[in-house]
Amino acid sequence: MNKISLFLLSALFSQCMFAASMIEAYVDDPLPILDAQGKPLREITRANLPKQNLEVLQWNKELDLIQVDLAGEKVWLDTMSVRVNPPLYVSSMPCQKLSTSLAEDHQNNSTLGYGAGCAK
Repeated sequence: MNKISLFLLSALFSQCMFAASMIEAYVDDPLPILDAQGKPLREITRANLPKQNLEVLQWNKELDLIQVDLAGEKVWLDTMSVRVNPPLYVSSMPCQKLSTSLAEDHQNNSTLGYGAGCAK
């Protein structure tokens, strides 16, 4: 009995730890809807998109596309058109060890940031 309950508890917590990526914002308006090869099918305005976050069903890393369920239809979106949380790309660089600025950077008013995908 202990082995079964331990298995069920581990299965419950493992699903919580591996939560799916969610679309939290739309960058483009209108948002292009694509086919599986990345060809545009149609566009949809931001007003016609759901207000709640959409779950990412699949990620085509080669074409940089994500699949979502939009009103019962599975469609593909460009990852540059949406903001996904947690990020799809996570850098393997140790960002806390990288230098963020040099003494002469204050003269050209530029900044260097590693973004949300930086592994900390």
